[in-house]
Amino acid sequence: MTCRLFTVAVVLLVGSLTASLAHAQAIFESSDGESSLALRSGGLLHINFADASVSFGLVRQVSTDRVHFGIDGKLNAKDGFVSIVSDGFALGGGQVTGFLGRDFSPRTSMLQYQFVGVRVEYTHSSFDIVPDGSATLEAISTPFNGSTVGGFYNAFIDTARGKGGGQELLLGVAIDYGRRNNADSLDEVQVCDAINSLTTSAQTVRTVSKCKTASVGAYETSNRVTASVDLLWYQRWSSNRIAVAFTGRYDELKHRRPFVPGFGIFVTESGAPLKVQGGITIEAIDGKPRFGLQVGFPF
Repeated sequence: MTCRLFTVAVVLLVGSLTASLAHAQAIFESSDGESSLALRSGGLLHINFADASVSFGLVRQVSTDRVHFGIDGKLNAKDGFVSIVSDGFALGGGQVTGFLGRDFSPRTSMLQYQFVGVRVEYTHSSFDIVPDGSATLEAISTPFNGSTVGGFYNAFIDTARGKGGGQELLLGVAIDYGRRNNADSLDEVQVCDAINSLTTSAQTVRTVSKCKTASVGAYETSNRVTASVDLLWYQRWSSNRIAVAFTGRYDELKHRRPFVPGFGIFVTESGAPLKVQGGITIEAIDGKPRFGLQVGFPF
C-alpha cells in the first residue's frame, strides 16, 4: 500500500510540473505544513503528503487600497494517508487560519512586490499519549486546543529591476505567538492489547493482538514564540520555471532541536514565478532527514 501511495504521489507531482495552470497560487510550505508565504488571490486545494494533510485556501481583495482577506482550512489524517486507504478516514485534527494583509506598491524598482499582514490560527487535534511512568501502559486520548497570532512579510526581488537577465527571489518572514504542544517530539510506539493466545504442540506461543500507534513521554503545552523564514531563488537557466528553496523554522516545543533548516526544489508556472505548482523538500529534524512532497489544485 505504501508503494501504491508513493506512485500516486509521483504521478500527481509530474502532472503539476507539466500542467499550465493559468490561475495557480503559491503553495510553498515545509514538510510539516508551516510557511511564511501567503496566497495573493484566488483559491487553492493543497495536498501535503509528508504532513498527511489536505488544505483549502481562499483569498480576496476587499478594497481599492489593495487590502486582502484570506482564510485557510486544513485537515490532518491521524495516522497518515496510508491509514485512510486501508482503514478509512481517521481525523487527527484540523486548523482554521485567517489573515488580513496589504499589498504595497514597490518603492524601489528592485522590489517588485511586497505584502504585509497579520494572521490568527486556531488548532484542534487529538493525540494518543502513554504518560511517563504509566503502570497500565494505556494510551490516553489527549485533546489539544490552541490559538496563535502573528505577522508576516513577503517580498519579490528582481536584481535586474524588471529589465530581464537578473536574479529573482521571493522572501517570506513570519513570527507567531500562542499555544503549542510537544507531541511531535515524543517517541512513537505501538501499544497492543492481547485478544487471545495459545500454545501449540511445538510449545510455540501465538498471540492475537490489536495495536494502535501512540506517543510515549511527558506531554506538554505552553505559550511560545515561533518563527519561519523562506527564500526561493529562481533559476535563470530554466526561464524561472525552477526555484531552489531555503527554509528555516524555529519552535521550542515541536522538535527536540528548536531550529529546523530545510532545502527544496519547486516548479512555477511559465512567465509567472509567484505561482508555485508543486515541489519536493528535505529538512533536518532533530538531526534526521525528512522528505516532503506537495501539489496544488488552483481554482
